[in-house]
Amino acid sequence: MTTELSPGERVTSIDGFATEEPGGVAPHPLLPALAAEYLGTFILVFFGVGAVNAAVATGAQQGLWQVAVVWAVGVSLGIYTAAALSGAHLNPAVTIAAAVYEGFSWWRVVPYAIAQTAGAASASLVLYGLFSEAIVEFERRHGLLRGGPGSELSAMMFGEYFPNPAIFGTAEEAWRIVTPSTAFMAELVGTAMLAFLIGAVTRDRNPVRPSSGAAPLLIGLGVAAIISVIAPLTQAGLNPARDYKEHKWPYEYEHRGALEGGIYSHSKHEPFSFFSAPNGYWSIEGEGMLLLLIKGKDRRQRRGPKPHSAACDQNSGLTGRF
Repeated sequence: MTTELSPGERVTSIDGFATEEPGGVAPHPLLPALAAEYLGTFILVFFGVGAVNAAVATGAQQGLWQVAVVWAVGVSLGIYTAAALSGAHLNPAVTIAAAVYEGFSWWRVVPYAIAQTAGAASASLVLYGLFSEAIVEFERRHGLLRGGPGSELSAMMFGEYFPNPAIFGTAEEAWRIVTPSTAFMAELVGTAMLAFLIGAVTRDRNPVRPSSGAAPLLIGLGVAAIISVIAPLTQAGLNPARDYKEHKWPYEYEHRGALEGGIYSHSKHEPFSFFSAPNGYWSIEGEGMLLLLIKGKDRRQRRGPKPHSAACDQNSGLTGRF
C-alpha cells in the first residue's frame, strides 16, 4: 500500500510507529531498525572477518584482493538485509555522519551503535567457534604464544594491526615503514573516502546515482577498493563496530595470558582503540566534502547558467542537481 504525500509533507508514522523524535528524523521504527542493524552488521562481519580467518588460518584465499572481494560481498549482503528496516548504516561512523548531515535522530545514534557492535561481536563469536582449532594449529606451526611477541600474526584474524603483520612482519623495524602518523592518516583517508562514496551513490541530488538496488553493490566494491589501498598499511579498520575490540574478545577470552599480552601487542602494534574511536569524525569529514560539492553546484546554478550551459546539458543528459 502506498500513500501520496503533498509537497513538503513528511511521513510521521509507519504502521503506527512514530518516525520523528526530538533528536531528529527517525524514518524507521526503532526495534525493527535495531534488529536490522544487528543482522546486517552480523552478515558484514561474518563474511568479511570470516574471509580473513580463512586466509590466515587455512590459506584458502591468495592475495589481498580475494579477501577484499569477500568483504565487498559481505557489505552488499548486509546492506540488502538491513536497508528497508534501518537504512543499513552498519557502522557507527556512518550513523554519526547521518546525524550530522542528514537530520538522523541523535537519540538513535547510541542504540544503533550498540546494535552494530553486538552484531559484530556475535559474528566473531560464531567465527571463532568455527576456526578455533584451525587457529590453534596455525599458532602451533608458527611457534606463536598468544599475547607474546609476534602473536599479532594470529591475532590479526580478529583485529586490525599496523604495520600489517602479514606484509611487514612484527619486528620493530617495521615501524620505520608504517609510523603511527602514517597509520593515523591511512584510517582518516579510508573512513572519509567510505563516507564520501556512500553519499555519492545514495544522494538524490546526484543525477547519475545508481538505482537503489545497485547501490549496495557499488558500496561493497568501494569498500573492496579502499581495503586494497589501506589494508597493506593498517588492515583497514574503517568501522568502529568491527574494530573497537568487540570482535576480538572471543579470541582473547580463551587464553587469559592474551589479556596481559594484549597490553603489549595493542600498545606496540595496534593503537586502533585510539584510531577507531574518531572514525566517526573522519566519516563526517568525508560526508562534509560531498556536501561542499553539492552546495558549490547549487550556488553556481542560482547565479544562472552560462549561455552554452543548456546546450551542454542537453548533450550530456546531466541536467539534475548534484
